[in-house]
Amino acid sequence: MSQQPDSMSNRISNWRLWTGVLLAPAAWVLMELIGYYIAARGCDDGGGIHAPGPTHPATLTVGLSVILTGVAAAALVIALGNWKHSHRSKGQPWEGRERFMAKTGVIGSALFVVATLLFGVPALVLDVCQHVRV
Repeated sequence: MSQQPDSMSNRISNWRLWTGVLLAPAAWVLMELIGYYIAARGCDDGGGIHAPGPTHPATLTVGLSVILTGVAAAALVIALGNWKHSHRSKGQPWEGRERFMAKTGVIGSALFVVATLLFGVPALVLDVCQHVRV
């Protein structure tokens, strides 16, 4: 059984690095796609959304925004952990890649947390169905 050197144990897993970079933008894309469907079908006179719970498009939009903002915030926490951990591995050959991905994850996740949060604000202020062209 071979042991890994101590320098190898300081590496951040690829899964954590990519999660910190991609999870928040994925939550925003999901917010856009589902939000578009809610606005288009929820305001349609013929069908509407047949889902359990609230069927009002504004309520669904705000609820979805809160949930996916939480997902994006989780990505930000992961990215911050990656950034903190990347400063412990100074002088290692992989430190540049890890530090770059950690910083990119922090900046991107912070922006997408705000973007997903702001997606639900118009539903609080405006009538969603009044502005939809069917």
